[in-house]
Amino acid sequence: MEDKHHLIYYPDSILRKKAESVDSINPLLINFINRMKEVCAEKKGLGIAAPQVNESVSIFVTPMIGTHIKTKDPIYAKNFEDWTVVINPKIVRYSQEYVGYEEGCLSLPKLYSTVFRPKAIDVVYQDINLKTQSKVLTHWFARLFLHEYDHLHGILFTDYLLGKISNGTVQDVPFEEKLKIQKKLNDFELEARGST
Repeated sequence: MEDKHHLIYYPDSILRKKAESVDSINPLLINFINRMKEVCAEKKGLGIAAPQVNESVSIFVTPMIGTHIKTKDPIYAKNFEDWTVVINPKIVRYSQEYVGYEEGCLSLPKLYSTVFRPKAIDVVYQDINLKTQSKVLTHWFARLFLHEYDHLHGILFTDYLLGKISNGTVQDVPFEEKLKIQKKLNDFELEARGST
């Protein structure tokens, strides 16, 4: 099982699929969620979505469990059991205020660029027991949620930067930065073709 469930890199087609909803929890799915946590921890990620671990289901995991009220810094779980597991997420409200911050992605190694995203979001999702959770997320947690949510819809952060999709604000990416991003994506594609 673990051979199939490893980190998937761009341009693998699974990263462009809309993930399927999860209707029930079973031992195989629990094992897969635990494998997602392992891959995320091994790669020192802040979060990982199921398509990045070769399953097109609507789940992501993160060691982030909250945001510090005063400093706005992320708060992390101390062990795997306390990680946040998000199943079938929906975003019900986006703030009108956008914040730019550098993002990267485990599936796009060594590619980083500033992405503007809503500062706060209202979300609904199911936890590991399929119990519905409603939360207002801000700062780091909102950004992480939006990034992983995008993965479940076949969207990569570079899509915003290259103008392929909009999240409601102008990304203001200099032409030279767009060229750098596109070159890196082209390099990933060439590398993938060479390894098949």
